[in-house]
Amino acid sequence: MSNRGFIYRVMIIFLLLFAGVIPLVGVSGADGRGERREGREHDDDNGEREGSYAPIPCDSIYSVECGSCHFLYFPGLLPEKSWIKLMGQTGHFGEELGLDEAVKAEITGYLVANSADKNMQTEWSSKIMRSLGTLAPVKITEVPYITRKHGKIKREVFSRPSVKTLSNCGACHRTGAEGDFEEDGVKIPR
Repeated sequence: MSNRGFIYRVMIIFLLLFAGVIPLVGVSGADGRGERREGREHDDDNGEREGSYAPIPCDSIYSVECGSCHFLYFPGLLPEKSWIKLMGQTGHFGEELGLDEAVKAEITGYLVANSADKNMQTEWSSKIMRSLGTLAPVKITEVPYITRKHGKIKREVFSRPSVKTLSNCGACHRTGAEGDFEEDGVKIPR
């Protein structure tokens, strides 16, 4: 990990701990499975019902370690085999994470326990699994369902400084931090 990345991570963790707040996103529940939030379901473009995850508890090691550098991707966006593959890599998209084995194992366990194939109660996790077949991508942007859902968006949008890339979910999904990726929560920045 670069010095800049390390300093950034330490500053974010310190600020979040000092303030007593870490953004709540992802999956929670005593059994580790996501729960649909009442009142946040509606029909998608195929007339099927979709639901969203409840927040990750703020003391989650996943929130602290992963959220200090990037948007917290919901474990239900990839299957178990993808998370195992991703967490087993020596580098993380060009960065050395510097996680000790115990922390890495805990994060991997969390991601696996809440992966798309384990969280079929949300319609979008089910759609993700159906779209994958035997694929095990390590990038959420390589999931066929996700690329199809974003296929109508002009490519130039992803090169805007305010968006930068398809993997910057939080740029457009204004309610993504609450686990809501529905279209009514999308605002594409200029």
